[in-house]
Amino acid sequence: MKKRSKTNWNRVDALRDNQIDYSDNPPLEADFFKKAIAWPGTKEQITLRLSPEVLGFFRRQGKGYQTAIGRVLEDFVEKQKNPPAEEELILPFEMRAFSSVLQKYHRVKRNNFFATIRAFPHVWKACLLLDKIFMSEFADAENIRESRQLIPLLLLMQAHSEYRLAMELAFSTAPAEAGSLLRQGIESAAFAHKLHREPKLVAVWLSADESKEHKSAFKKAFVENRRANLFSGSKALEELHMHWCHFSEASAHAGIWNMANRIDTDHAATEGRWHLNYFEQDRKVLAPELYRLLDVAHLIEAVVFSIFESRLQFDESLLKSRALFARYKELVRAELKSEIGPQPVPKRSVTAEHFETESI
Repeated sequence: MKKRSKTNWNRVDALRDNQIDYSDNPPLEADFFKKAIAWPGTKEQITLRLSPEVLGFFRRQGKGYQTAIGRVLEDFVEKQKNPPAEEELILPFEMRAFSSVLQKYHRVKRNNFFATIRAFPHVWKACLLLDKIFMSEFADAENIRESRQLIPLLLLMQAHSEYRLAMELAFSTAPAEAGSLLRQGIESAAFAHKLHREPKLVAVWLSADESKEHKSAFKKAFVENRRANLFSGSKALEELHMHWCHFSEASAHAGIWNMANRIDTDHAATEGRWHLNYFEQDRKVLAPELYRLLDVAHLIEAVVFSIFESRLQFDESLLKSRALFARYKELVRAELKSEIGPQPVPKRSVTAEHFETESI
C-alpha cells in the first residue's frame, strides 16, 4: 500500500517564486557550462580506418575506447571552429621583452598563421605529410658510405630547412617572403644534384671564395648557362627552374611591382595617406601561392629521392607515404582549383574573414 504524503501540497502550490528557498539548489554559473559535456544526440555509424598504433593506444585505455576516439575528434572540431584567444598568440616572455608595436605584429602574424591553417586544412596536412617524408629520407640516408654524397645530403637538408621556414611564412600570409626562401631552397637542391652527378666539382664549389680564379671557375661551372648547368637531367629539375624564374621575378627584387599589391591608399579632402600591408589578405591570392609552396617542396623531395634511390627504394613505408602524398596532393590541387578557378585575379580584399593585416 502506497504511503500517504504528509506534505501540504496546497501550501506548496500557493508559494510565490520569491518565497521558495533555493539555498540547497543554487543557480548554475557560467563556469558550470564551461565544464559541462553537451549531450551528443544521435550518432552515425561509419567505417573508419586507423593505424595500428592509434587504434592500439585507444584500446589500451579499456572499455569505451570508441567513445574516447569520438571525444578526441569532437575536441579537434571545436578547436578548429574557434580562433585562438589573444593570450595564446604571444608568450609572457614576449610581452615583457617586446615593444607594444612588436607585440601587435606578432599577434597578427600568428593569428594569420592559425587562420590560414583553418582556411586551408588540406594544404596544411599535405605540408606536414611531405615534411615527414623528408625526415624519413634523411634518416635512411644518415649513414651514407660514399663521401661524394655527403655534400649533396647537407645541401638537401639546407633546402628542407628553407622549405620549413617558407611554410611558416606562407601560412602566416607572407607569400612573397616565403618565395624568396623557396628560391634559395631550389638552388640548394639544384647544387646538390649537380655535385652528386659531377663529384669532381665539389672542390670548385668549396673554394669559390678563395680567389678570383676560383670564383671564375665557380661561375663557369654553376652560374653561366644556369638552365643547362643546374636545371637539367630530370623533369623535377626542369620544373624547379620554372619556379626559380617565377620567384626571381616576384620575390627577389625590391621593385614597385613587388609592393604594388600591398599598398592601400586613403584619400581625404585635405590629405592622402598610404599603407604598406605586411601580410596578404586575399584568399584567392594566397591559395595558389600555398599550392606553389607545396609543389616546389614536392619537386625538391623528388631530387632527394633520386640522389639516394639506391638506398631509399627498399623502405616500403617510405614508398607508401610517397604514393599517398602524390594522391593527396592531386586532391588538394583539385579542391583549390574548384574554389579559386584556374586563373585567379589577384584583387585585394579588406574584409577577408579571420584575416588581419599589419601596416605602416
